[in-house]
Amino acid sequence: MLKFILITSVCIGATQAQIVVNSALPITKRIFINPIISQKTNGTRAMYFGNATQKKNIEDSINLILSQSGIDVHFMPEITWVSDFAYDASPNTPAAGVARPQADLSTMHSSTSGAPLFSDADVINMIFVEIVPGFSAVDDNTSNGLARIDGNAIAVHVGVNLVGFQNGLNVIAGVVAHEIGHNLGLPHEANNGPNLMSPSGTTKQLTTAQNTVIFTNNSGIDGFDSRKQFPHRRNHFQVG
Repeated sequence: MLKFILITSVCIGATQAQIVVNSALPITKRIFINPIISQKTNGTRAMYFGNATQKKNIEDSINLILSQSGIDVHFMPEITWVSDFAYDASPNTPAAGVARPQADLSTMHSSTSGAPLFSDADVINMIFVEIVPGFSAVDDNTSNGLARIDGNAIAVHVGVNLVGFQNGLNVIAGVVAHEIGHNLGLPHEANNGPNLMSPSGTTKQLTTAQNTVIFTNNSGIDGFDSRKQFPHRRNHFQVG
């Protein structure tokens, strides 16, 4: 089934241009993101979105991108997960240039992993790590991610240098929005194209056809189930 296919995004470096999108649609749906920040037992912590000002900048840009589909994205309070494995696959951290097993994404998002996951379909669990499954380690000027298409699972790496300047913040927003797009059912488009789902894409635009996919309700639990009528507030932030 499609919801178990893993889709990777291409690493995007610090030369990301200004965010270019199509006009927003009326906001009718809201998505909740549960950000889980992995941390090693020695206290080393994966990068999230920087300080409060940088975080708001990134979140506003993600909402700008997803507004093309009439979707509001709400990031819930971040949760720390102390897990050497989640952070960098310890004790089996891959050597330089060697990719981390892609299957680690499913392992991290399994009910037995110990991660503070939301079990209900209306919250997307997004784990921030040092090494993204399916990739080798990247430098501090890079953000990348891995997501499950039409299902609930995302892992993201944020290079610590990116939060220090606007183009870097745009890179982070583009990568995160790209991975959310996968969870909402969107596959990759052709490389280097004017589209959010294009690896190394030149813009963050979405097409009418892609919006149709996003709002298609497939059988079982799929990306459609994460969308709630806007405005919508969760009255609790409990996991499990």
